[in-house]
Amino acid sequence: MRLPTFRLRFSHHCIAYSLLMTSAASCLVTTSPALAASVTQRYAIAAGPLDNALSQFASTANVILSFSPQQTAQLRSQGLAGSYSVEQGFAMLLQGSGLQAVSQAPGSYILQAVPVSGPLVLGETNINGVEQNEMNLDYAADVGYKASNSRVGTKTSTPLSETPRSVSVVTAQRMKDQKSQTLTDVLGYVPGIFAPPFAAGDSLAGDLFFIRGFNATDYGYGLLRDGLRVQGNRYDTSTEPYGLERVEIFRGPSSLLYGENAPGGLVNLVSKRPTAAPQGEVQLSYGSNNRRQLGVDVSGPLDDDGNILGRIVMLGRNAETQTDHVPDDRIYIAPSLTLNFDDYNTLTLLANYQKDHTNMELGLPAAGTLLTNPNGKLSKDTMLGDPDWNTFERETWSTGYEFTHSFNDDWQFRQNSRYMQSRITRHETWPGNLNNGGFGTRLNMTAYDRFNKSMVYSLDNQLEGKFDVGGLQNTVLFGGSFDRTSFNQDWNAGLVGPIDVYNPVYLRDPTTPIAVQNTLLEQQMKGVYAQVQSKYDHWLFLLGGRQDWVDSDFRDKVARGSNISSEDKKFTYQGGVMYQFDNGLTPYVSYSTAFVPVQQISNSGAPLEPITSSQYEVGLKYEPPGWDTAFTASVYDLRKKDDTYFDATTASYRQVGESRAKGLELELNSNLTPNLNVTAAYTYTDARITKDSATSLVKDHQMTGVPRNQASVWAKYRFLESSLKGLYVGGGVRYFDSAFAYTAPTLYGKLDAGDVTLVDAAIGYQIDRNWTVDLNAKNLFDKEYVSGCNDAGRCYWGESRTLLGSVSYNW
Repeated sequence: MRLPTFRLRFSHHCIAYSLLMTSAASCLVTTSPALAASVTQRYAIAAGPLDNALSQFASTANVILSFSPQQTAQLRSQGLAGSYSVEQGFAMLLQGSGLQAVSQAPGSYILQAVPVSGPLVLGETNINGVEQNEMNLDYAADVGYKASNSRVGTKTSTPLSETPRSVSVVTAQRMKDQKSQTLTDVLGYVPGIFAPPFAAGDSLAGDLFFIRGFNATDYGYGLLRDGLRVQGNRYDTSTEPYGLERVEIFRGPSSLLYGENAPGGLVNLVSKRPTAAPQGEVQLSYGSNNRRQLGVDVSGPLDDDGNILGRIVMLGRNAETQTDHVPDDRIYIAPSLTLNFDDYNTLTLLANYQKDHTNMELGLPAAGTLLTNPNGKLSKDTMLGDPDWNTFERETWSTGYEFTHSFNDDWQFRQNSRYMQSRITRHETWPGNLNNGGFGTRLNMTAYDRFNKSMVYSLDNQLEGKFDVGGLQNTVLFGGSFDRTSFNQDWNAGLVGPIDVYNPVYLRDPTTPIAVQNTLLEQQMKGVYAQVQSKYDHWLFLLGGRQDWVDSDFRDKVARGSNISSEDKKFTYQGGVMYQFDNGLTPYVSYSTAFVPVQQISNSGAPLEPITSSQYEVGLKYEPPGWDTAFTASVYDLRKKDDTYFDATTASYRQVGESRAKGLELELNSNLTPNLNVTAAYTYTDARITKDSATSLVKDHQMTGVPRNQASVWAKYRFLESSLKGLYVGGGVRYFDSAFAYTAPTLYGKLDAGDVTLVDAAIGYQIDRNWTVDLNAKNLFDKEYVSGCNDAGRCYWGESRTLLGSVSYNW
């Protein structure tokens, strides 16, 4: 049979790549602790509170530093830029503080007062520091759970505290602590966004999430990587968190900066990039469902002057899942290279290759999962598809660059570009409705055989400038972008016949003799935009506009009468006002618009109108002085017009008059002490279709799959003193209430998945500056729940308890 052959071949590839990665890294991990302490490496630590600077330095140097908050209270550091050994770096950061870092053991230090007998003498130092241009954001310098900067909300170097929009950032440290294995894991503790925690299947084949009540992954609009469009179809890619430096969530309309995009917002994946300081990691993991994984991440200078930097991130995984016959196998390779030509010109080359093998489990009947079926409950490991025929195989590769030219400290030009290609083979068996009015044991299966090929090319040019006029401090942005996408789908179908859902048996491989589609969708999107941010005294202002032109061409060799060509254009804009109080409070108000051209959908042979949206938002940002803490609160009213909806009663698409989402979002990210990191969030979302046809099943109801209330909290505590030094513990709680679906009254009617509370936990021990062991648990108490249903009456079991143990060697 075909599938087992691929599975075996994939397993051999995983093992081979794992051995190759281990061999490549082995020559880099033999440094002794004593030698490591004397080796110099580059640091770029900004001036600020001393405890923050020390924590960032210790994290970068991969050492343990123990101190109490009282020792560093009210003290500040001038920062650190250059090449230093560990001892030299501590001495520079602590100059004038009356404190010194004293070695207790290899890789472990404690903060003590400088003896009265005399000052600490700094050894010979090789300083290669260059004053940092504030326009160059170093995301690798994030400490703990609080991020200070992000380009995603303005495309400029403006701090998050001065951005009048809702932006969340999941830092590398948070992903590492939670051992995020999917984008769903990453987004689980973020407000305003819901990624259903399906156990397997569709969520493994493509990332799925709702932002502010609306599906943000249709047609690939809501997912970016490094600020550029990453896919033309939701299944083109699936995110590998090990290859990311951070994940940014930008809520609300975003067309000003990104052109055609999902009305609710977007998720931007930030790739790992080469670092000036040499560093590396080899991580071996084993967990539930026979999950075997090896990750390697090596980065640093490739020449003596530090002008050429390189990084390679690799991951190999061979794993099963909770659902029978649904694997989660992956090979991921991401090399990158930075060329610092001089102080003004930098080029970073980024590439990645990813190969995935899984299956699309398309849900189980509501009767037997969410609802009681007189014939019994369907097991959480049930797969209705044919295990010898169903498959989802994907190969994706991309290559691109980021070029930066600084004219001076005030003006900078940036050009980012990427080409991506994806090829997918999909064999799927789709279930119909159960007999006996949806409460029987048998249903008909339909087989679909699809081959998809996608291409995305993106180019974005940005010119950022800073200047003062009178009492106004201005930051301006001018840009132009071009995106070209193509999506080809060769789709055939066949009738399989009935199966017993409690004992699915296939006597032969399905056949697919019916041609459904052979389509090619091509789009070209061009846009120009401008934005100005001004600061006067405590006031901050933002205003910008953008003009877009979109050419769409849809061709179907099977049904040539459905061929469509269309041209759309739209002007979008946004504005915002903030006021910064001296106590760290910054209230704001903003208004923004967006539009999305409709893809490959016709109504009586005519193109449908673009989807448009607008949003009012009022919020508050609070960063109390002296605390490494950020609190945000926002309320919004988001309206969407001419949305598209697949009507199961007519098996065709139609446009919805208007949808609306209103909500409240609260978020806290804090490094409360050097020991304790905390993130917490609450979301209220009232999202519904307000104008629709008279026969609509969804009008004036909460959007399908979107809970009204979500809440979460996660904390990690590190022991930096006493006999427990090196130990850390973490834990979190996730809650979401009912996610609804709306089936025909003759089937199940309204489906309510119910409230869900999940507990996660982590424990680990840093043995020394190199070795770490940890254990992570999701759904610690093994709660059985349905994570959501669709309007066809199929439901998805949530993920059972999973454990993942890891051993890491860092240098």
